[in-house]
Amino acid sequence: MAQRVHMPLSQEMPSKGDIASGLSLPEQFLLVAYRPGWDDKMERARPGGQGAALVGSMLLELALRGVLKVQRGRFTIEDDAGSILTPELAAVATQLRELGPVTTQVAMEKLAKNLPDRLRPWVQALERRGVLREERTRKLGVLSRSQIFLLDEPAKDKLENRLVRTLAAAATRTPAPSCCWAW
Repeated sequence: MAQRVHMPLSQEMPSKGDIASGLSLPEQFLLVAYRPGWDDKMERARPGGQGAALVGSMLLELALRGVLKVQRGRFTIEDDAGSILTPELAAVATQLRELGPVTTQVAMEKLAKNLPDRLRPWVQALERRGVLREERTRKLGVLSRSQIFLLDEPAKDKLENRLVRTLAAAATRTPAPSCCWAW
């Protein structure tokens, strides 16, 4: 049996000139979730925020790369896969490893703390590509705040369109189990 090659979704279906084809899952999620008025409050893991989903995108990227395994409701980090990680993903993997055998919920809560700082490398990568612009300010000289502005609307539209097409194609290929419709 052939061994499955773990490839991030960001590397599937590349097309020439398509900004979305080279993005990691956290970058893709930031772009799809973006709404006008986005500030670092949106990056918190609370109702109305996107924090839990942003943490989930980081974990899914690790899982797709074969680094993260979930066993009995706990995360396990594979030690031999560290060489294929970007520095930001390596930091997430390291923190998960340091947490030890905690439940999935506890691990996600710990990763969600200081999430705006953890997301900074992905936001900066999108900024370097000309997709987003981040403005950082200080309130009262102490409190740091940031806002994100979308610069490349067509990139967001293409990514959303690709997501819709992927979900629609998956729905037509894989019928839902009949148990799911008996609510």
